[in-house]
Amino acid sequence: MSTLQRESNSIEVRFDDDLLKAYIKLIPIDMRNLFTKEQILEELAAKNVIYGIKIDVIETIVDKQLVYTEVVVAEGDAPVDGQDGNYQYFFNIERDSKPIILADGSADYSSLSKIEKVSAGQIIARYNKAIKGTNGKNIKGQQMLARIGRELLPLSGKGFSVNEDKTVYTANIDGKIEMRNDKIEISDVLVIEGDVDSTTGDADFIGDITVRGNVMTGAKVKAGGNINVIGHVEAADLIAGGAIVLQNGMQGGGKGTILAGGDVSGKFFEQVTIQAKGSVNANAIMHCRIDSQGEVNVSGKRGVIVGGVINAATGVTATIIGSMAEVQTEVNIGYQSDPVPEIIKRENEIKTLVEEIRKIDEAIKTVIAYIERDKRDDLLQNKIQLLKTKIDRNSQISIITKQRNELLEDLERAKDAKVIVTKVIYPRVRIKINGSTLVIKEEFSHVLIKRKGIDVCLFAME
Repeated sequence: MSTLQRESNSIEVRFDDDLLKAYIKLIPIDMRNLFTKEQILEELAAKNVIYGIKIDVIETIVDKQLVYTEVVVAEGDAPVDGQDGNYQYFFNIERDSKPIILADGSADYSSLSKIEKVSAGQIIARYNKAIKGTNGKNIKGQQMLARIGRELLPLSGKGFSVNEDKTVYTANIDGKIEMRNDKIEISDVLVIEGDVDSTTGDADFIGDITVRGNVMTGAKVKAGGNINVIGHVEAADLIAGGAIVLQNGMQGGGKGTILAGGDVSGKFFEQVTIQAKGSVNANAIMHCRIDSQGEVNVSGKRGVIVGGVINAATGVTATIIGSMAEVQTEVNIGYQSDPVPEIIKRENEIKTLVEEIRKIDEAIKTVIAYIERDKRDDLLQNKIQLLKTKIDRNSQISIITKQRNELLEDLERAKDAKVIVTKVIYPRVRIKINGSTLVIKEEFSHVLIKRKGIDVCLFAME
């Protein structure tokens, strides 16, 4: 603090600690002597205050002779620190290590196995670039350095890409995403090292799933792609958009189910319900319900189908069908009901809709003619409604055409439907091919079973 002593005046000057503000206080000794602007500026100069001086404030102090009041008369520019670059993540970068405690006090361990999924094109992270910062200047004109913001290194990993200015990171594939060792990994294959059971919870993933352990009773494994199980499968549910491959087999206990968008393969299936858009391959199928849009192949020296119901679009090949105990076994090949009447029905529906569209087109032409010739703007709504109706009829044709084509494909697949038995077929096996049925009443060896005319017949194989 400094005081300017004159005949009847004193001016006190004070600085704050960081020299960003200077304050003055006018203390009169003789009120007849007025403070002047020059006196104040002289005192500030004496104290090396050269930057940020508020001339307008000083003039106001002088005009009002504001005494005994401390006023800010100079103010510097504070430095603005920079900010480091930072990443904004759109997925959870830390996996939970503790279970969720439920309302009843129990622990939900299944939450530990939740897989975070992303889709191709999805933004997974955004980089906010560093702000450099701005230096300041104090009231004595001295520079005040700001902290400089630092840029971070680009993210590393696999399964994603980044734009040119390194600010937007985007997933390249559908899959699981996780942060591992400070690297982002997106993979379309989920590998489960152990078992899938009530403790780990269900597995649900957009890509392929490989289970190195077992899939236990009550568990569910759902994959948008393929499923591969190295261990055994109990009474569980396996659902895949693609193929399902079991390195061992599945003992479903009457409750296990498989739903596949492709082929299904396994060493054995016992008391399992299988729906496959592809073929089903195994060494043994026992007391199962199988619906295959392809064929069912049971191979090996003891490749057996015994009990249950087998529905296969194109055929069944097995070493043995049935058993010496004459267990009832049902094998249905081709179509279960003749698709020709349904195909004809769909064709007639398409013809009717095509005729409707022809009439709608004529009506549209008539309405347009009235609008253009007679300026009948009131008919515009009629035109719009006719166009909507035409779109609706075209949509119906697309749906019915797809249904007809599927029936034609069924008919084509079933054309050469047959059952091949390379060793033995036992009594009480019921064979149905394209709607015609044959019940096996005695044991036969090395036979080909197919439809001849309206009958199902057995043919000896060489």
